[in-house]
Amino acid sequence: MLYNIKMMKTNPIGIWTDHSNAQLIVFKSGAIETKIIDYEFTHEDKRDTLHKGQKAMHHKEQHEELAYYKAIAAEIKQYHEVL
Repeated sequence: MLYNIKMMKTNPIGIWTDHSNAQLIVFKSGAIETKIIDYEFTHEDKRDTLHKGQKAMHHKEQHEELAYYKAIAAEIKQYHEVL
């Protein structure tokens, strides 16, 4: 997929992520802005859906994980440089 570089933000963005959230750190002329994206599938969700069966729990977890990574991708594709 091609992106118009003129439309992309020129400030670099850094990413720190783990299994529960992603912190997106934007560096702007001496200031730092942070945005947090949370992974919505918690241990409580796992426990609640596990009674419906392993397959249902796994399906819900995959759905939430996909949404998590899509949200991260939507943010970082706006930037020209990712650190």
